[in-house]
Amino acid sequence: MLDEWLKRMFRPSDQKPMADLIEAFKRVRKNRQKPAHSLKANEFDQTYFHDQRDLIIAAYTAVRTIRLIFVNHPAVRIATLDIPDVIYEGKIWTY
Repeated sequence: MLDEWLKRMFRPSDQKPMADLIEAFKRVRKNRQKPAHSLKANEFDQTYFHDQRDLIIAAYTAVRTIRLIFVNHPAVRIATLDIPDVIYEGKIWTY
């Protein structure tokens, strides 16, 4: 529904960020579905940490893209808000 709504309400010149946003949310949902509905023995695998990091970065980027879509809408007035530059720049610490 978010995909349909974004396509109906926003028409950016570059569609890639919006496609990446939807793909990231679908990836989160897909990765969440299987473990949520099955039992699995404890196991350790280093790839989980790498996959988790990639997924978190993709989800952060998707949420940041939604925030930028809304904050840059012409009807939004942000003159009264003091938004730190770090939020606009999207600088997050990852290892």
